[in-house]
Amino acid sequence: MLYLPPPFLLHTSIVATSMSIHLIDNDGHLLPEKKVEDFLTRVIHTTAAGEEPSLNSVGVNYHLVGVFGGQSSGKSTLLNHLFGTDFQTLDETVRRGQTTKGAFMASATQNSTQKDTSVSPLLVVDFEGTDGLERGEDQNFERQLSLFGLSAADTLIINMWAVDVGRFNAANLSLLRTIFEVNLQLFSHDSYQKEEKPTLLIILRDFTEEDPNPSLVTVRKSFDTIWESISRPETYANAPIDELFNLKYYVMPHYRLQKQEFMDSVLRLTKWFVDPSDKDYLFEHKAMFRGVPLEGLPSYFTNCWDAIINSKDLDIPTQRELLAQHRCKDSKEEELKSFLMFTRHYDDRIARGEMLLRLTEVLEEEMDARLESYRGKTKLYNATVVRQFEEELQTAMVDAVLKVVRRFSASIAQEVIGNVETRLQGLLDDCLQHLFKASQVLPLSSSSTAKGAEDDEDEGEHPATAAAVGQYLDNSGCQHLVRKFWKSLKRSTNGLLDEMVANPPSAHLFGRYTSLIAQDHTARSNVVNEVTENVFNKLFSRFSSMAESASETMHRCFEQCLTHNADGSVRYFATATGLQKAVPGAQQAALVLMGTLLYFRLRLKPVDEDDLEKSSSKVELRLLTERKEISYSENPSEKEFMLQYHSLDRLPKYPTGVLVADGEDDTKGIVPKNVLLSEGAIKYAFDLFRQNCAFTTQLQMRSIEAGKQRLPAWVPPALLILGWNELMYVVKNPILLLFVIAIVFFFFKNYIIAQWEAFMETGPSSVTVPLQVFARNVQQFADKAGLSQTEPGEDVAADASSSASRKEKKDQ
Repeated sequence: MLYLPPPFLLHTSIVATSMSIHLIDNDGHLLPEKKVEDFLTRVIHTTAAGEEPSLNSVGVNYHLVGVFGGQSSGKSTLLNHLFGTDFQTLDETVRRGQTTKGAFMASATQNSTQKDTSVSPLLVVDFEGTDGLERGEDQNFERQLSLFGLSAADTLIINMWAVDVGRFNAANLSLLRTIFEVNLQLFSHDSYQKEEKPTLLIILRDFTEEDPNPSLVTVRKSFDTIWESISRPETYANAPIDELFNLKYYVMPHYRLQKQEFMDSVLRLTKWFVDPSDKDYLFEHKAMFRGVPLEGLPSYFTNCWDAIINSKDLDIPTQRELLAQHRCKDSKEEELKSFLMFTRHYDDRIARGEMLLRLTEVLEEEMDARLESYRGKTKLYNATVVRQFEEELQTAMVDAVLKVVRRFSASIAQEVIGNVETRLQGLLDDCLQHLFKASQVLPLSSSSTAKGAEDDEDEGEHPATAAAVGQYLDNSGCQHLVRKFWKSLKRSTNGLLDEMVANPPSAHLFGRYTSLIAQDHTARSNVVNEVTENVFNKLFSRFSSMAESASETMHRCFEQCLTHNADGSVRYFATATGLQKAVPGAQQAALVLMGTLLYFRLRLKPVDEDDLEKSSSKVELRLLTERKEISYSENPSEKEFMLQYHSLDRLPKYPTGVLVADGEDDTKGIVPKNVLLSEGAIKYAFDLFRQNCAFTTQLQMRSIEAGKQRLPAWVPPALLILGWNELMYVVKNPILLLFVIAIVFFFFKNYIIAQWEAFMETGPSSVTVPLQVFARNVQQFADKAGLSQTEPGEDVAADASSSASRKEKKDQ
């Protein structure tokens, strides 16, 4: 039935509009947005005087009042009297029970004759009563409606019977606890203005006592008890409830026993809603408390209701999360869009070739500003959700900054890579030279002392490698040299890369960008990361290339060890014996190099956090956590993945049956991509290497034979007999003797030196070694006395000669 207001209500600013909609039906279905929008449009057109209004013109200058209370507590009757609405009321002649099902919305607008346009439009929502028999113990729908009311209304009326004061459920104190929590966590501000505080109007119905103060004191004590039990932010830990909420109380006489007094109290209470001049006017702030424009209210209703009914858990924290996620996501996207527009400007400048000083600092300042703006917009919402979206925003902005920084530092990285490349090649060559030298002097054992006297398969001997047959390699010694090489290469390479992080920046590395890098540490960290990865890839590419042509690489090693001294100078052999002595060491060096090329033993690993410098910059901190270093570490499988050496003329044994890593965990097996030589490649390279060695040795042998100047065996005795008298004459004449010696040395110098070298190569070690030591001591004495100038590397050559002599002596 429709309620018609009494005649005296016509003198107020409220008239019955007979306009209402069933906003949420009994089954929990929300009215479609279009119908809600049509209703609001009709309300605005009906109440407006003169001009043609629109929802957009109203904006947020309206108010929405919701009423909560127990079932059959007279909520609809109260609203009809207060606002002239036509909500259905209980017919007690039929039965007591549920009247309002779901939620109804109506409008209470200005009287068309009233000229005061300062009063904002007022919407009223009547919610289904709580604690009803029809719902029983199923409070799910009641909680859904309560949550919807808290999300939509900016003023809440709590309809409470006077006789229920002091009770918990009957007095709706559980509902009040929900109101306190939601407003505190979701809609409060750090510093409240009076007009921003949410208003809770507690109406005590059917009050028959003379003094209302004892009842109001009891109500307030109940509120304080609830407030103390709520978990509050630290800012409001000691704050009273009045600091965050406007609590209003109103006592109304008994509706039936004091009819006239009840109607008078309705008139007084109506002014609280419609008369801005009243001292108790509830809407001191003209705009809607929730800040939702009227044209967006239908969509807002839909979003709130969908979030509520689709939630499996209807507790308050879940609802706070839903609202916080919506608000935080919007704020995040808004700030990120603004930041991307800012970075695009600098990205365009970099594309035009500009070199920008303090680029990262400028971008990070803007990023901090956007984060601060995000925090200001979301500080009132669930802290966990705010932090989650803040991390997402920060990650997205850091990614955007890194994109700009990487483009900016690309040219710097190329400059550094160009400056590093030559030095890297030199470091690699030095490590290889040390490997060759150490491999040459590694002792070989003869077949007579070989362990186990292995019965080697006859693979066929080449004439040039006959001297190598029966000579066995020290397997553990060769493997030790391989490991030592990789450790040395790792140490040398990291030493080069460490120069990039030294302060002040090295000018010979950064070139014309040195001053720029000194001011932009983030760009420098990015350059270090890019160069480190580039250096590692270049090393891997170099070794892969060497492994692809393993036989040629080994042959070059053999030739260098055979034809060059320790100081790098060219070595010539005077006799075939000297050549044959040098061939096994050169072959051994080449085989050790083959073991080095078997498996790439370096890897990129993150730098230990303890070794990193601390940084307050978010972008640089990301780059520091991504920093890697070249490391050498072997798991048990990799330690076993080594060639097993035997004799010089026998193919090294390939390490089969070793566990292979599964691609995710490389600490349990060998990494397939790091295997540079397969078993078939090893055999092919070894066979081709032996052929090339035989050919090179034969060429050297022919060169020695062609350079020999031999006299017939009878010539020296014949010259001695025929020239005996002349010889004795020269010997007895000192001056003539010195003259003859000078003439002979001048014309036969090369011959004498050749004979001396031949003697040193073929002579017994018991004679040659002391002579070499004597010659070295004389040379050192001459250097100290300033009698001669020693060329760089002569001492190294002498040491190498001494090592070779000791090796020969050991073999004998």
